[in-house]
Amino acid sequence: MSGYLLLGQKLLEEGNKIAQGFNFGPDEESILTVAQVAQAVVEKYGKGKIEVHKKDNLHEANLLMLNIEKAQKVLGWTPSYSADRAIEETVSWYKYFYLKNTDMYEYTLNQIKEFERAINREAALK
Repeated sequence: MSGYLLLGQKLLEEGNKIAQGFNFGPDEESILTVAQVAQAVVEKYGKGKIEVHKKDNLHEANLLMLNIEKAQKVLGWTPSYSADRAIEETVSWYKYFYLKNTDMYEYTLNQIKEFERAINREAALK
């Protein structure tokens, strides 16, 4: 989210010269395979299981990775959350959503506020 907000700010400030495509994703230290993401979701959710139904006639890449170098160099952007923290926050949202006794509007606003605090802490360290 922070990458898109930063890009929007730069577009307002600099106009069309910054109107380009950018990739926003995890840094290299946070890259996970699909299996690792699925396992982390099950662990953080506290239930569920992973089932793989593989068809031998389909080719899938073992690793898909966004190159965020351009966003880092041109925009000065870095990821605010590790992949693990992003999975944790996403799973938390869904857990509360399915409980059905939580005000999701309020919960979502609180998650956004925490994300903003993380961005501000990160900016203070630069």
